[in-house]
Amino acid sequence: MTGGAKEYHAYESDFEEIYDVYEGEFGQYPTQRDRHFRYQETRSGASPATRWASVERISEEEVVLHSSSDPPAEIEETADFWETIHSYPNQSL
Repeated sequence: MTGGAKEYHAYESDFEEIYDVYEGEFGQYPTQRDRHFRYQETRSGASPATRWASVERISEEEVVLHSSSDPPAEIEETADFWETIHSYPNQSL
């Protein structure tokens, strides 16, 4: 196994943050980009992951990565119509 890359599955259990750690197994499986991950352990606390991933669960201990992306940006709420208008660059309406 040539590993290194890690994937994390974060969730809450009994009001505690925990996450599962999956380690990459590359070159061993015929998947797109050989992005196959095997379960390693469960840890408590916040996950160190900074991206979201879409995976297919192959078995209880194996997943295949389909894609990953940054989490969506938070939407800033505006107070009213005029605040929205003033947020645009200076231009003639």
